[in-house]
Amino acid sequence: MDEPRGDEREGLLFFGRMSAGISHEIKNVLAVISEIAGLFGDLALAAERGRELNPAQLSRLSQKMAEQIKRADNVARRLNRFAHSADEPRRRVDLCEELAFFADRTFRYSERRGFSL
Repeated sequence: MDEPRGDEREGLLFFGRMSAGISHEIKNVLAVISEIAGLFGDLALAAERGRELNPAQLSRLSQKMAEQIKRADNVARRLNRFAHSADEPRRRVDLCEELAFFADRTFRYSERRGFSL
């Protein structure tokens, strides 16, 4: 197999960086959900030992988990959109929407380098 040309290599590097950033976001969401699941487990164990369950606390944890699931769904949707951006080399786009999407995707990289978009 031939080595990719310079522009092809840059495109692959960009795709790799963006995919890595998105997968990092997914891992963050899963870590938060895992933490919440652990708290639910702790509460269940405490209840088995006779501690009364606090409905407000259960409700807050449930709400936080639902928020994280929604966050993960948004990340997956962005990943899908990004992956399918390679399907069509040319197409009409809403420039404002595309710039907002790009700014959202590059936020983590620019922030780590001390830039603000």
